[in-house]
Amino acid sequence: MAPRSNGPTDPDVTRFDPTDGSLLTLLEISPAPVAVIVGIEQEVVFLNNKFIETFGYGREDLPDVNHWWPLAYPDPDYRETVRGEWRHRVERALAEGKTIEPMEAVVRCKDGKRRIVAFNAASSGDLTFILFNDLTDRRGMGSYLQNMQARLEKAQALAGIGSWDWEPESNRLRFSIQAQAILGVPSETIGEGFQALLRITGPDCQDEVAGAIENCLAGFGPMTLEHEIHQADGTRLIVRHLAERAASDKEGTVRLEGVIQDITDARRIQSEIRDSEERFRTLVETTWAVPWRIDVKSGHFTYVGTQIEDLFGYPKESWIDIPAWSARIHPDDRTSALYHCISEAHRRREHETEYRLMHQNGKAIWVREVTAVVDTHHGTTEMVGYFLDITDSKNTEAELRKERDFTDAVLATIGSLVVVLDRAGTIVQFNDACAKLTRYKAAEALGQKVWNLVLPPEKLAEVEEVFRNLKAGQFPNRHVNPWLDRDGQEHLIDWSNTALLDDDGEVEFVIATGIDITNQHQMQKERDQLIEMSQDFVCSVTQEGEFRLINSAFEKTLGFDRQSMMARPIWDFIDPRDRERTRDAFEVLKKGIPVNNFEIRLLTKNGGTRWTSWCGTPDPETGLSFNIGRDITETRAAQAALNQAARVFEHTREGILVTGADRRIQRVNKAFESITGYSEWEVIGKRPQDFISSGHHDNDFYEKMWREIEDTGNWTGEVWNRRCNGEVFPAWQNITAVTDTEGTTIQYIGIFSDITEKKDNENRIQRLAHYDVLTDLPNRLLYTDRLAHALDRARRTNGLLALLFIDLDRFKNVNDSLGHQMGDLMLQTLAARLSNCLRDSDTVARLGGDEFTVIIEDVDTPEEVGITANKILAALRRPVDLRGQEAVVGASIGISLYPRDGTTAEELVKHADTAMYQAKDKGRDRTVFYTPDLTQGTEDRFRLEGQLRNAVENGEMEVYYQPQVNMESGRLVGAEALVRWHHPTDGLVLPTRFIPLAEETGLIHSLGRWVLRTACFQGKEWADKGLPVRIAVNVSNRQIMQGDMVRTVTQALADSGLPASMLELEVTESFVMENPEMGVHTLNLLHDLGVWLAIDDFGTGYSSFSYLKRLPVERLKIDRSFIMDIPDDKEDEAISAAIIAMAHELGMGVTAEGVETVEQMDFLRPHGCEESQGFLVSRPVPAPEFEVLARDLHPADLPPR
Repeated sequence: MAPRSNGPTDPDVTRFDPTDGSLLTLLEISPAPVAVIVGIEQEVVFLNNKFIETFGYGREDLPDVNHWWPLAYPDPDYRETVRGEWRHRVERALAEGKTIEPMEAVVRCKDGKRRIVAFNAASSGDLTFILFNDLTDRRGMGSYLQNMQARLEKAQALAGIGSWDWEPESNRLRFSIQAQAILGVPSETIGEGFQALLRITGPDCQDEVAGAIENCLAGFGPMTLEHEIHQADGTRLIVRHLAERAASDKEGTVRLEGVIQDITDARRIQSEIRDSEERFRTLVETTWAVPWRIDVKSGHFTYVGTQIEDLFGYPKESWIDIPAWSARIHPDDRTSALYHCISEAHRRREHETEYRLMHQNGKAIWVREVTAVVDTHHGTTEMVGYFLDITDSKNTEAELRKERDFTDAVLATIGSLVVVLDRAGTIVQFNDACAKLTRYKAAEALGQKVWNLVLPPEKLAEVEEVFRNLKAGQFPNRHVNPWLDRDGQEHLIDWSNTALLDDDGEVEFVIATGIDITNQHQMQKERDQLIEMSQDFVCSVTQEGEFRLINSAFEKTLGFDRQSMMARPIWDFIDPRDRERTRDAFEVLKKGIPVNNFEIRLLTKNGGTRWTSWCGTPDPETGLSFNIGRDITETRAAQAALNQAARVFEHTREGILVTGADRRIQRVNKAFESITGYSEWEVIGKRPQDFISSGHHDNDFYEKMWREIEDTGNWTGEVWNRRCNGEVFPAWQNITAVTDTEGTTIQYIGIFSDITEKKDNENRIQRLAHYDVLTDLPNRLLYTDRLAHALDRARRTNGLLALLFIDLDRFKNVNDSLGHQMGDLMLQTLAARLSNCLRDSDTVARLGGDEFTVIIEDVDTPEEVGITANKILAALRRPVDLRGQEAVVGASIGISLYPRDGTTAEELVKHADTAMYQAKDKGRDRTVFYTPDLTQGTEDRFRLEGQLRNAVENGEMEVYYQPQVNMESGRLVGAEALVRWHHPTDGLVLPTRFIPLAEETGLIHSLGRWVLRTACFQGKEWADKGLPVRIAVNVSNRQIMQGDMVRTVTQALADSGLPASMLELEVTESFVMENPEMGVHTLNLLHDLGVWLAIDDFGTGYSSFSYLKRLPVERLKIDRSFIMDIPDDKEDEAISAAIIAMAHELGMGVTAEGVETVEQMDFLRPHGCEESQGFLVSRPVPAPEFEVLARDLHPADLPPR
């Protein structure tokens, strides 16, 4: 086969073989790079393909050897070193008549990469053959083996190299820092010279070292020795010592330069690769290959190289002209080797194959056969090739494979996570445990950056910190960070890291071994959370009394912050009276004995003491005691209270019975006997339900009651009981379960009071409050409630609902002409007719005066509503017999429909009312359905809302004051603050127009604060002028619900200086009933400030008598709607009288609002109403006018609150 770059027709090349191209072909197919140069000009006449493939240079790059040096060795210092060494080896080989010793060097290839090669030369005539052996991969394989070994052992072996130079003339010997460290000598010696080095050389080596130095100095070549060094501290080292003669700075003198390397540790590594290095040197010295030729026709060798004897042990002659080759192939490889050789020869292709040939001694030798098929000039066909001994390589591969398999097996079976990263953070090893945790296969992970695959990006800085610590020699290095699996779930890993460093001390690989501590971390976290959240005290303490752990409950109870407690011994927090007992308890704990139910007093930060009970458990390993305690201050106080309760047991007015856990009565008090009529001896041993059960409650009631007692330990509620005489009575009853220290119920205590009178009063008030006294129809309150429920049902069923507003026409004429008594009779008659026109499921209510409303549910069509409305009109038109006199009235009816005309009660009421007035405008005695164009004032409302937002800042708001006077004396006792709006265009705007708007938009908060502060400052000003007046300020529900009412009132009083006893806050009845818990709590806080509290608009809600008893209220204000029709409306008179009586029963005063006539005053005064407010005395007036009015009314002395 002809060379690619240099053919056999080249006249220089034909000198390789004068007869044929066989040698040229052998060189071309050689697995090693070969170059041929000729003549003293050293012209390059041949480069084989392997050379071009390895180095990239062709004939055009290397016309002669002089071009080779700067290309292959661009560093001038390194180039001269290589050239000098090569020249020295050539000269020595010529002088000794030997072959040139192979030399290693680093060659720069054309693509910029560098390769490690060994090369030598052989000459034939004027031709010189340069043969190269590429050692790069082998060196890399050796490095890999060392890295793998280092990874398994997690250790490093770093070689230290030092240098020295000696000037014989001055006898000065200088050492580098590393040489000083290796030899243990100073930086230089003068006078003693090389004796300083010989003195620390091993005794057995001193003569050899001295002789070698002398030969080197005399110019007999460089010195290369390995010998012992004995350091001053007795340490023995094996060093490699190299020295060369070099020109001195002084002309005519020489000096020696040397390097010394500590190879003590390296010897262990070299022993593992010595055999392969020896085989390599032998291969290089003999061109590393056994050349041969085989005649294709006969299959016999026609030529073999002399090296074959050394390789296989058989004489060279035994291979020639006989079929020895096939017979000497290893039996297991024979078939495949022969098939491959014959098939490739038949195809006339260059090929390589590997198999085993048997040595004469029976040992198998691995060879790589490199073969080409050529035609000779004799007309025959031959296979030309080389045998390369690759036994060492195969053994190395097997060893590496075994090592790798072992490593992989260890990494695969180990339970810990093992990951190896290079210096860039790239994953190069990812064991099965890592794959199982992250659900990434190893093939997916390898080559990925660890922070791109499994590490949260924010943890990159931590990884960089690990690399820095490892580089600084801080390993093994521990840290904890999270890994993300394929689904993004975090796993917390505890890592232990070590590193492999390169020759520059930089981190080359990081080997990290980790344990998934996610569950342990979570368990620890949960345990810490449980301890921290525990309501019991938790602390751990040393035997000396120092805290190691304190939980939040312990910290909060004593009032000290945790940090200060941790800095002080436990004795500082124990009451001096209990310290000695506590020290005794610690002595018990030291003996490994737990301490239980140990009660001591602890000191709190505010100077108080708390009784506590503790259980302590010792931990012999740590010497700590783990202690759990709880505050029993209240328990001890409760016990004292129980003792006191026993003394009042017989004297309380409430009935008390005590039962066992079996609910059989053990004791009753005298009040029980008085209320029930049963004596104690009659009930002892009986169950209460056996004799006082009224039968009003079913089993479900009692089951729920006892379930609540078992769950919460207490039940309070209303129950109906039976007296001994069979009379049933209502009782307000509380049942409490009493438990022992184990939490087991041992007794039940029942306390009850007879609330018969209270229930009667409540029922009477409820009836008066919800039904019209005259017509017995639902009144406005009950109608509002039923409308809300009807709307709820309509929403759930998607049904149609109608709301009718009815106003009687010409009813006033009846009243004026026949009198109120006949008017009342007519209303009763018409109310009955209204009811008869409707179904039982519909509601008809009287709103007041001659106004009625009807709620019709489950309507199919609007037409159906129209029919019903016309039916009502017809019924109302019929004459009414008023005790012999007939009277006729009509009605105007307005109708709104849900959901067409509105979805809320407010919308439906507003639209029905609008339609009713439209009916009157159209001539009365008719029905009108609401339409949107009937609504007026919407734009006006939005305009007012926008202007209201800036009204206070613009100075448009003013507080008016209306007097409150004592009905008996007529003297001034108070003033209600009422806000007015001086609108720039609309004039004076009354609260009825803008207060609801402020409530709806939330502006009531800022407006209410302004009114309160203005009124407080005004009250203080009047008091300073000798006019002490109680200032009453309305507080809206929204203001209270915001939650800062107490702070607002406190600030207003503080800023104004007004005494709290001169301020009265009025809250609506609806608020305290709709928000019972918040109502009681907020009112108690306000009451504690010292202000007066009143319930405004009383009678319009559903107040419970029992609930009112709980409120810290001093005054009820009867709503003006109950006053305005007195004395004409007997129902209003009855309601007002009932409210006054109930208020007095509760210990409250009464103020009547809206008193405008003397008749109203004359009615209220005899019923005990203390104060009145209304136009009879004065309308609301500005502050200056009120001041004048107040002086005329002679303010009364204000009573203490």
